[in-house]
Amino acid sequence: MLDNALIQQIANLAIQSVAIQWKAQGHNLTGNAVRELETRILEGNGAIIIQGYMVDYMAELNQGTKAKDIPKRGTSEYDRLIVKLSDYARKRGMTGRRTYEQIARAIVSTWYKEDKPTRASARFSSTGKRTGFIEIALDGIEPKLAQLIEQGVEESINFVLESYFKTQLGR
Repeated sequence: MLDNALIQQIANLAIQSVAIQWKAQGHNLTGNAVRELETRILEGNGAIIIQGYMVDYMAELNQGTKAKDIPKRGTSEYDRLIVKLSDYARKRGMTGRRTYEQIARAIVSTWYKEDKPTRASARFSSTGKRTGFIEIALDGIEPKLAQLIEQGVEESINFVLESYFKTQLGR
C-alpha cells in the first residue's frame, strides 16, 4: 500500500498542474476557481482512487460549448447568461463606447457563430489553447506521476520484505 504522504503528494501535483494550465489558458480572473479545486482520496479493496473536484464552469470551459448549446435569445437562461457575462466584462475591465450588457450580447453573438470559446479569445492564452486544460495538465505530469507511483510501490515491497525477514529471523 502506498504511503499516505505519497498519495497526498500525487493529489497535490494533479491540482497544481490543473491550476497552472487553467491560468496559462487565460481563464483565471478572480482566483476563486483555483481555490475551489480539491481532491478526495478513497481507499478500499486494495485500490486507491484520487478524485478531483472543480467548480462546474471549469469543466464547461475545459470542454468548450457548441453554438447550438448556447442559450437562445428570449429565454431565461439567455437572460442569466447576459447578467453573468456583463459581470465578467466589468471584472475584466472591458470598457469603451459600449455598456457591459452590450459587450455581453456581442460575446454571445460571436459564440453563436464560432462556438465557445471564440477564436479571438486565444489572445488571452499563453499556450494558444482555451480548452482541454485538464487533459493537458494530466498528460504533462504523467512521467512524474509514474515516478512517484513506482517509488511508492518500491517502498511498499521493501517494507513487506523487511517485515517478512524480520519475522522469519526473529529479529
